[in-house]
Amino acid sequence: MGKGWDAPTDSADFEPPSYRKDLEIEEDLIEEVARVVGYDSIPSRVRSAPLSGASETQTPHLLTHVIQVACGLGFDELLSAALVGNIPPEVLPPGGTQDLWEVQNPKSRELKHLRSSLLPGLLQAAARNLRHGAREARLIEAGKVFRATPPPLGADPIEIGLVLVGAPDPWAEPHANADRFLEFKGAVDSLLGGLGIDSRRSATYHETCWAGGAGAAIEADGRRLARLGQVAPGLAAGTGLERPAWAAVLDFDAIADLVPSRRRFQPLPKYPSVKRDIAVVVDRAVPQGEVEETIRRGGGTLLASVRLFDVFEGEQLGSGKKSLAYALEFRSPDRTLQDREVDEAVQGLVRALGSTVGATLRGGVESTAAGRP
Repeated sequence: MGKGWDAPTDSADFEPPSYRKDLEIEEDLIEEVARVVGYDSIPSRVRSAPLSGASETQTPHLLTHVIQVACGLGFDELLSAALVGNIPPEVLPPGGTQDLWEVQNPKSRELKHLRSSLLPGLLQAAARNLRHGAREARLIEAGKVFRATPPPLGADPIEIGLVLVGAPDPWAEPHANADRFLEFKGAVDSLLGGLGIDSRRSATYHETCWAGGAGAAIEADGRRLARLGQVAPGLAAGTGLERPAWAAVLDFDAIADLVPSRRRFQPLPKYPSVKRDIAVVVDRAVPQGEVEETIRRGGGTLLASVRLFDVFEGEQLGSGKKSLAYALEFRSPDRTLQDREVDEAVQGLVRALGSTVGATLRGGVESTAAGRP
């Protein structure tokens, strides 16, 4: 092999012999030197280089935190395979069957699709738990679901699924309602609250995976965080469930954008609160969440909390009407409130209810004892 040296002395030109047609680039020559010298003679050294635009993702940490909060609420974590069998029609993606990834040579018909939803797997696991003697199953799973659009690689968003199946314990909860939707929705609300997302509202929502009229959505800052409801009977039966089930699907990307980087805690209040109860009559079609949001906006800065405690429908209200009763709590951080201030705040929110949702006050405003929960 011919060799000629040029200045500076740390550079060189090499001309391979005519019979070595395989030596074309610098790496080919380096490989030849390493082969002659011996690979064992070359010291190992890990080279580091900065990666522009790369940053540590918080996704694993946030997912772990979500699971921990859910487990604290009584749910058990489920880990299932991403390959599944037939996709139930109730959970097909918006693009239908054209939006599914299908394995060309599956090992079995139970492993031919990439899952498009976490719900079937959660429901199947809940059914297995009940068949093995469990009274109820409270499960959560976080993982990727897969879409074939947009082409060519599709999308793989992260979802969080929760399911509640079974009857409440008659000893621990002797008066519990067999319809556990409100209990389940409270758990989802507590999960979002535990993540630091405090400003939320509920809205009606329906899709084929929910039983008719049994779906809802939880939104914040104009984004849908969760969709939940009673599972459609066809979907439940297809996964082996013979009992009513309640489930929720949370949008991880929306949650990640709204989870605060820091939680701010306020000191315990120094001054007592003043409580009022009001009942308003609205059209049956008006969502409760819209009424509650109107109360919060109309109550001003003194309104500390709003809690719905009664819903009533009857002939005495008129056709197509319902009554919603709320417990209101007013408090100032720097003084004891006077009744006059609270009355003015209540009058303001009543006016807001009338102009926004067409509500009328039913039975006046009642004062409640400060110690009432």
